[in-house]
Amino acid sequence: MAFPFISACSSRTGFFGLYRGSSRIVHPLRRDSRGFTLVELLVVIAIIGVLIGLLLPAVQAAREAARRSSCTNKMKQLGLALHNFENTMKKLPFASNACSTGWGSVWSVPYRTWSCDIMPFVEMQTTYDQLNFKEHINNNNLSNGFTVGNLAVLSNKRFEPQECPSNPYATKCKRKDGGGFSEMANSPVSCYGPCNGPQSCDGPGLDCAAGANSYCTVANSDWSQAADDRNPGMFGGRNSFQCEFRMVSDGLSNTIMLSEHMGDLLNWGGVFSGNFQGVPTIMRINSPQIQKTNSGAYRNNLGAGSYHPGGATFCMGDASVQFLNNDIAFDVYNYLGGKSDGQPAKVPN
Repeated sequence: MAFPFISACSSRTGFFGLYRGSSRIVHPLRRDSRGFTLVELLVVIAIIGVLIGLLLPAVQAAREAARRSSCTNKMKQLGLALHNFENTMKKLPFASNACSTGWGSVWSVPYRTWSCDIMPFVEMQTTYDQLNFKEHINNNNLSNGFTVGNLAVLSNKRFEPQECPSNPYATKCKRKDGGGFSEMANSPVSCYGPCNGPQSCDGPGLDCAAGANSYCTVANSDWSQAADDRNPGMFGGRNSFQCEFRMVSDGLSNTIMLSEHMGDLLNWGGVFSGNFQGVPTIMRINSPQIQKTNSGAYRNNLGAGSYHPGGATFCMGDASVQFLNNDIAFDVYNYLGGKSDGQPAKVPN
């Protein structure tokens, strides 16, 4: 006896969609499952690549913003430390006293740098107490018999207040090219230096071709003079000049006190190197004259610069921190570097 509902089934299938003569069962509401085709896989990979390409710059920018914020905070702490030092001693420390009695008598007195003097104000009192300031900080004795190991105390010792997080060499105690620093081979890298203002070293500044302003013709001897009128900035280059805030007639908020620079590009770019501690404004910020593969090119590499895109960080005399762009007008930049030039320039917005 035939059943009507069975006869309505397809001639190829039996009851509930069973293939006749086959053990395979196919549900009538479900298609065969299959994987991605090569084209579909390539499209998905391309989409993921585009998304990564869009997100990566944003992630990198966020990281650099965090590093720049940390750099600003470190510069602020150094500025406050200098204010505390000035409040205690009634004058700022010298950048370096390596040429205190003139260039001909370099190293004739036990030298030290400004970073040594501010140690008690940046929570490094213990290290400060271990130093013997009757001898050079690199332990180069003056035939006076002192044997306290300043070199052992400071060599390979990180100086965290001087470490810019954007500088990949800040924690290495070596130059970018892997060499050691003059005067102390394993000194930490200096990322922030005292501003010398508009003065040059060994003749006119290399960025002065387009102008003949007075700050383009300052002689090399200024780096070895201690007189106030021979140090246009708040710090000398390598002498015993110590600025008092009362000398800054252009106004503390209008005068650069500390400059960010790339000490890893200099033979003398260590925190405890006695030579060339200061940062003059005679070279433009991140100057095109910089020679990144020649650490001996001190005239080229001595100016302000950083691993931040577009400019560098500066601490003004009132301890406020400003970011100055590479394209700041050269005269304005030098007026900001001078403490008493009668040109109280404002920081550009």
